[in-house]
Amino acid sequence: MDFQLNEFQRALEKSVREFVDREVIPEASDFEHRDAYPQPLVDRMKELGYFGAIIPEKYGGAGMGSIGFTVLT
Repeated sequence: MDFQLNEFQRALEKSVREFVDREVIPEASDFEHRDAYPQPLVDRMKELGYFGAIIPEKYGGAGMGSIGFTVLT
């Protein structure tokens, strides 16, 4: 099977990678050691539209579909 991501999916992959590298990796260990919920990271993920990824846009989700959700995760 020949499979390639579309433009949106490639941009999503880049966005998620940059978010993790810039915001998650530097903070994850601290949250883990403090046994703290990473609310600032969760809030940022909401801002970026990562929550509700497969929920249709007409219901307030991102409407990414299953491939977009796979790229996100």
